[in-house]
Order: sequence, then C-alpha cells, then structure tokens
Amino acid sequence: MMPEAYKIWHELEQLSGEELLLNTGLLTLEDSPHENILKMKRHLEGINADFKYLDRDGLKQKFPMLQHLGTYNAVYEPTGGILRADKCCAVLQALFKKNGGTTKECFKVTKVIPGSVVTIASNESVIKAKSVIFTAGPWTNDILNPLGVHLPLQTMKINVCYWKAPDSVYSLKSGFPCFIDYTVKDGDNWHLYGLPNFEFPGLLKVCAHYGKVYHPDQRDAENDNKEVQVVAGYLKMFFKGVDSKPSIVDKCYYSWTPDEDFILDQHPVHKNIIFGAGFSGHGFKLAPVTGKILAQLASKIQPEYDLTPLRASRFDKKSNL
Repeated sequence: MMPEAYKIWHELEQLSGEELLLNTGLLTLEDSPHENILKMKRHLEGINADFKYLDRDGLKQKFPMLQHLGTYNAVYEPTGGILRADKCCAVLQALFKKNGGTTKECFKVTKVIPGSVVTIASNESVIKAKSVIFTAGPWTNDILNPLGVHLPLQTMKINVCYWKAPDSVYSLKSGFPCFIDYTVKDGDNWHLYGLPNFEFPGLLKVCAHYGKVYHPDQRDAENDNKEVQVVAGYLKMFFKGVDSKPSIVDKCYYSWTPDEDFILDQHPVHKNIIFGAGFSGHGFKLAPVTGKILAQLASKIQPEYDLTPLRASRFDKKSNL
C-alpha cells in the first residue's frame, strides 16, 4: 500500500500547492542480531526500493552524531520523511468541501441502530445513512461492542517528548533523518522513534513507541513516566548534545492490535457498517489508501487489495468475527 500512499500524497500536493511531505530520509536502526532490519531489507529488495544497508562503520560515517553504536546496523531509506499532519488534514477537508462534501463538528455517538439504513444517534442529532464508516480510534470498541463486534484493541497513552538539541546537528536543514530503533535490550523492546528538529524550534522529537493502557476518556489521568526515563537513558547513550530532560511532554493515544497491523473490515451481518481501527501508531501515512479502501467497502466496490491479512477474523481467538 505504501507506494500508492506516496503517489496520492504527491497528487494532493499538486492539487493544493502545499508541501505536505518533507523528505528527510528514514534511518532504521537495530542492534545484533538485526532480525527486523534484515527482514526489512528483504522486503525493500522485493519491491526494488531505494535504500542502503549500513554496517556499524557505514553508520558512523554517514551519521557521526551517533555514538557507542557497538554492533548496530541500519537501513537508510532516502525517500522517508515527515508528513505535515496539520496541512494534510486541512488540504483533505478543503478538497472534500470543494467536491460537494459537508462536514460536521465532532460529536459523541450514543447509539447505532443497524438496518438497510443505519441510524446513528449522537448527543446532538440523529443521522441516517445507507452505509457508515467508523474510524473512531481508541473509542472504536465503545461503538462496536453494542453491535456484537469485539476487536482485540488496547488503547495506549503515549508520552510524546521533545528534547532540546542543537540545530547544527539535529535539524531538518542539517540533514538529520527520521529514525526508528527496533532493538530489544535486556528483554525490553526499546522501539523508539524520532524526528529531527522541526515541529518546535530547537527541539528533537524522540519517543517510545509504547505506553500504558488507559481508556481515552482518562486522557488527563496521571501517566506513568517510565517511558520518558527510558528515552532519556537512550539519548544519553547514543546522541551527543541532547538535554537529559524533555522540554515538552505531550500525550497521544494508540489503538493497538496484537500484531500491530490495522483492521479494515465490515460487520459480519450488517455489511453496510464498515470500520477501520487498530492503526497502532502508524496509520496516518497510509490514510489516503485506507480511506479509499473503506470507501470502496461502503460503496460495495471490490477493493484492489487482498484484505485477508487486515480482516478482524485473523484474531479468531480474540474476536467474535
């Protein structure tokens, strides 16, 4: 799906005149035995992607700001980058309205009544539609459970951390890439990721790709800061010149599936109720493609992709579908 996602993002840039995708490169790191990045290398070779495999010496030469790499290897993809999410959403909304779409402010769904016409009651009004697509993020099961659908989702609250770091080394302009580290250390899956100084001046975004399980209505509850401490230790070990404490700690929610792949599916009985969920923190980049697939399902059009690996039924023991 990813090649098509790139294509559509670039089409949206041309239609809107806005720069949506900033090319920074993507560096995927892993300590020995390098299982994830070797798997990644095979997949990239299979689609003739542009990438370079770096051993420790190659890594040190290309990214000298990294230190104490030991037996680390990496995959570098020059086409990776950052999507400017605020601009992406604004562009999609503008094009939707231009083509006759109407929007409504956020509301809370209180009841869904299935049928040939689906009735959706909210705290504000009642909406009726021949088909409906739910992409409710961490509230997905709140909506689907009363309809007899129980997805194996965990809702995790993630600490989003920004660290003071010198622009001369870690900024977009200096050539520092986005990165992901898949290393398992002493039984702990670090799975950290970072973006260069961009979103806030002089601040490097580095976060753990996991957190504690919370219902999204508990967003303001006190969070466990263990993950922040893990990231701080990681930065101290590998990154020169980055502050030991974050300047900003924000929160976001992941809807997490057991295999970390998302779900695109329909109600087993009421086929006009469609849902996309469980994006596990990496759904936005694929939004144009997953949106297209969900729209095809709602319009009774056969999707161009085999959805078997994305159906809820793959979790037979954890789902009633």
